[in-house]
Amino acid sequence: MSLLAGAHIFVGSICLAVSLLHLAIFLRRTEFKVHLIFSLMAFCCAVSTVLDIGMHRATDVATFAMFFKSSITFQVLLWIAFMWLIRFYTGNNRRWAILLVSGLYAVAGLLNLIFPHGILFDHIDHLDFISLPWGERIAFAIGPASPWRLLPDIAWFLLLAYALDSCIRLGRQGQMRRAIFLGFSLFACLGIGYLHGTLIDLGLLPPPSIWIFTFLALIILMSGSLVGQVVQVPVLKRQLASQEVKAQQNLADEKARMDVILSSLKTGLALINPDLTVAWINAKTQEILPWEELVGKLCYEAAAKRKEPCEGCGALKAFADGQIHETKRQSPIDGKWHHIISIPIKDESGTVANVLESVTDITSVKQAEDARNRAMQELEDLRSKLEEENIYLKEEI
Repeated sequence: MSLLAGAHIFVGSICLAVSLLHLAIFLRRTEFKVHLIFSLMAFCCAVSTVLDIGMHRATDVATFAMFFKSSITFQVLLWIAFMWLIRFYTGNNRRWAILLVSGLYAVAGLLNLIFPHGILFDHIDHLDFISLPWGERIAFAIGPASPWRLLPDIAWFLLLAYALDSCIRLGRQGQMRRAIFLGFSLFACLGIGYLHGTLIDLGLLPPPSIWIFTFLALIILMSGSLVGQVVQVPVLKRQLASQEVKAQQNLADEKARMDVILSSLKTGLALINPDLTVAWINAKTQEILPWEELVGKLCYEAAAKRKEPCEGCGALKAFADGQIHETKRQSPIDGKWHHIISIPIKDESGTVANVLESVTDITSVKQAEDARNRAMQELEDLRSKLEEENIYLKEEI
């Protein structure tokens, strides 16, 4: 086996192994579509690498053209997959750019299959051979370039522009490390390899092309990055789960503190839902209305043993007009009087989501008012009698 063929087989084997690795990752975690695309890209690179061996060993134009066209076909699939890889890796969803580049490469691949000598050559006049420094002899084609080769070249430059835009977007999103990594991988590895291959196709540089070796570097770098992200996912999930548990504990602690504060108030508090069910109460409310558990029940059924809302219900008014309402109501159960303030609580859209009611036992105040009113009435009655007696005495005199 020649040195160049051995190097190609070595590169192809690594690409195939990487392809199978990422295919296995995708089959285990199907939500990671980027690994399926990367697996396809590495597989195309492996196949193209092996086909290049047959191209280098060809002895006639027909054999060379067969291997050459097959290799270009897999390279077209590789670049289409690479475009989508950038999209999933960076999240840059410029769909028009993705579809345009994919479409250009698809047309180029179809024309490559149709044309007898592929899309890069208008026709192949003959084969020439070159001896490499270690004595190996390889074949390469001589012939005029096809005008249709501009199609994949345009797609390549559009792909580079899309990749540059994706790197900039990553940087602006605060992912500078990933942006620099992707930019270096693309422009250092692929830029050199693609440029060298193009110069060989144009007859400006002698073969063989180094693109497979630069692409191998890209595949190893990108594979490491993608596998690293998969490894980080369980770690991030554990961190998020730990943070969620801590947040729930903090929330529970805060709720407990608020319950202590609200329960220490001398005023009962109750949160009423739009359907007039009780969502929450503090301890004072349960103390004022001790005969039944209120939460989850209709307020008028649990508090007043009614089958319909109370007349002049402040909560209904607050839900209707979004204003604060005050009512005084005597309990039909224990006869005590309560001062109720209904306060609307609105959501972001301005809709009343709940009503907070404060309930104060004013029975003693009401009794004092009633006693005062009775005393005033008795004084008024006495005054009236005295006036009547005074008039009577005057008439008698």
